Amino acid sequence: MIQEYETIELKTDLPKYGLHEGDKGTVVMVHGQGEGYEVEFFDQEGDTLVIVTCLDSQIRRRSSDAQTREIMTRTLEAKLKSRRLVPTRPSNHRRRLYRPRANQHPD
Repeated sequence: MIQEYETIELKTDLPKYGLHEGDKGTVVMVHGQGEGYEVEFFDQEGDTLVIVTCLDSQIRRRSSDAQTREIMTRTLEAKLKSRRLVPTRPSNHRRRLYRPRANQHPD
């Protein structure tokens, strides 16, 4: 049975809500013993599109690796977009921080 706060994907289209097979959402409430679920669907920026009641036959659990990768990617993209940064890899992974000694004054 799918639990609350698990990420799911649709197995069928829900044209009434503009949702398509493969769209991802988060279960926010479980009805009965898993006969139905309230599922929240988000856009690329993480804003809520719609909350829909789905039957067990309409959704499936997402794998944890794919879920983790997607969350990390969305979070990073949102941060980069808000800061207008371009992702780069530092040329030197072992940067040393140099501080002036207590008895020296920086020029």
